[in-house]
Amino acid sequence: MIKNRMIVSCCIFMLTIFTLFSSIANVGLSVKAVEQISVKLTKTGTWESNSQIFTQIDVNVINGLKKDISDWLFKMTVPDFSSISSSWNADLAVNDNMIVAAPNEDWQRIIHAGQAVSFGMILITKNQIDINDIVISDQKVCTENLLPTSSSLELPDIIIALDGGLCDQMIIYVASQQLAQKGYKVKYDLSNYRNSCRHFELTTAFPYLEFQPASQEEIRIQKKFSHRLPTSLRWNIEDITKPIYVDYSCIRYLNECADIGSWEDRLRLMPNYFHFEDSMLDSRNFQVFEQIRQDACPVGVHVRRGDMSTDGNYWYAVPANYFIKAVKQVKERFPNASFYFFTEDKQFVLREIFPKLSDEQVKLIDLNDDKHCYKDLCLMSACKHQIRSQGTMGKIAFLLNQYPNKLLIAPEKCRRLAPVIIPDIIISA
Repeated sequence: MIKNRMIVSCCIFMLTIFTLFSSIANVGLSVKAVEQISVKLTKTGTWESNSQIFTQIDVNVINGLKKDISDWLFKMTVPDFSSISSSWNADLAVNDNMIVAAPNEDWQRIIHAGQAVSFGMILITKNQIDINDIVISDQKVCTENLLPTSSSLELPDIIIALDGGLCDQMIIYVASQQLAQKGYKVKYDLSNYRNSCRHFELTTAFPYLEFQPASQEEIRIQKKFSHRLPTSLRWNIEDITKPIYVDYSCIRYLNECADIGSWEDRLRLMPNYFHFEDSMLDSRNFQVFEQIRQDACPVGVHVRRGDMSTDGNYWYAVPANYFIKAVKQVKERFPNASFYFFTEDKQFVLREIFPKLSDEQVKLIDLNDDKHCYKDLCLMSACKHQIRSQGTMGKIAFLLNQYPNKLLIAPEKCRRLAPVIIPDIIISA
């Protein structure tokens, strides 16, 4: 059991005084103070470009108390349709016309008694703004090791940071829903996708899912005050003091949670949570979908390349020879089989695989970019049989495949799978 090392309390200081100052040379000054905690906004410059107005604003958070404060957060209401061009020395999150500001460095997190921290931003608006157009609507400052809560901020029990591609998102979602069924309020942190080559596709592919993203304010507070989860031993969620933040290693963390079953259990539950609707396919993809349904024996083939195109510590390269052997073995069983290849490396397929399958009925599906992998997964799962690669998509397509007598072919290194998806054919390559 993990002991609670933190004293949970709340200390919220509501802003009660608003004073507006003005100065010369179009420089504005706005100050809001609460019990000697003050936030000062200064407009230091403005210019126009491409019919947009850019305004530079400097912000000071001043601690006039006799004690240190830490983990400050406050909100600024800005004009509608505003956005942030750039910022420095703070984390700024925009939600509609609300900016949530919080420290992004340890040295900023604590403001010592009588000291201040500063940050800035460049705000983009449609029209010229005055400094009093920005309203500091709510300020929360908490002392060291105290958790701020209020009627306006009800932290979820668990925030899970989603990461990885669509299939990883699906696996994590199933685990989170098992937690939700136990009565835990679960939200999701999507910030890993801001500067990632991966894309968040889960709610686009499956818009009917119950899904509630966490706000930047919730994420920041929960990260600061949540309890670390064990990573090496199986653990029970009931032994962990809330709130809980599960970071980017959440697949491993949730796999260790004894309360929500095994990895196999979550894979087995996939068809209960996910199904594709015809309406999510555009006309070109729908034509392929119709062709797959008309074929006597369609086989989906996933060729994972990209970060797995070379051998490494956590991955390995599946050679072209494996796919050639797999196609021929399927053809021995089903002479009328047709093969639909899905890959992010079409040159590899065209150069290394197709020339050696000249007599086979093979098609390369090259319709969707990496932002629309869910369409490929939909088409693959419509096939009667699957040839998987070393990635996850092939086995997820197999799980979502509704054909009763489906066949799965896998490379030898993938043979150590959960019993629910043991391959029918294992090929050494």
